[in-house]
Amino acid sequence: MIKIIDTDAYFAKFAPEYIKTRMKGLSPKQVEERIDELYKAFGEEKLEEFGGKSIKDYYMSFTADELVEALKEHLKKDVEPSSYLCEAIAAKPGGEEALVKMLSDGDDEAVLYAMNLLNDKNYTGALETYLNFILSDYTEAVTELATEILSKNADKISAAVLEALPEAPEDKKPNLAEILSFAENSDKIYEALIAEFSSHPGEIPFYANLLSRYGDDRAIEVLTEKIESTQINYGDFQELRCAIEALGGEYNKKRDFTSDKVYQAVQKEKEERAKRFE
Repeated sequence: MIKIIDTDAYFAKFAPEYIKTRMKGLSPKQVEERIDELYKAFGEEKLEEFGGKSIKDYYMSFTADELVEALKEHLKKDVEPSSYLCEAIAAKPGGEEALVKMLSDGDDEAVLYAMNLLNDKNYTGALETYLNFILSDYTEAVTELATEILSKNADKISAAVLEALPEAPEDKKPNLAEILSFAENSDKIYEALIAEFSSHPGEIPFYANLLSRYGDDRAIEVLTEKIESTQINYGDFQELRCAIEALGGEYNKKRDFTSDKVYQAVQKEKEERAKRFE
């Protein structure tokens, strides 16, 4: 059975001696700048507690399934799993089935570990599960990670996202639209993104950025119509103009935003910055 390892405790014993012998004379700041070296040395240090192996080699001597079980035991005992354990799981072949099981059996912390490790293994068999996470009442951390992973695999999941979008909770629609903005161009996705842009007048910067990323220059006409509106503020104007230019268009009309609170705040910041450099 794999040991429950409190890596921080072992590191706390190892670090002072290493600093004393290998980083003698360095200031605390200089030691901090070389923390990666220190942690690498710790990972390669052979320890009696691991049968004379380094912590890295100790973990690598087990199968992926055994390592996933160790991960679950660490979480159950409220001991933070070390990066060496997670790296070993990611590097070893197998373990996907056990990690997928954690997606439904574990709490949010376990779910986050499982999602990250499946992503490290380039496993795409749980994409629809991640979509359900977004649509369900999971924590923001789970929702954001699911959005990130699905965005990387947008073409594989875009059909399911399009189907879910119309009936999705309002606070989840930005996540679904973000995923679609990473997909290959299609009329259905373009129309969905335009619909979301048009139906969220209070979130112009976010949706303008999505249209810019999506890269369909048909959006220039819609963005230009919106930028002509007298209802937008200076921040909206700037984001819309950037999106139009990113798609190959331009907008050069002069607009008066001197009475706009966003514009005034920007100008005040510019003036204060200029004074600091006088």
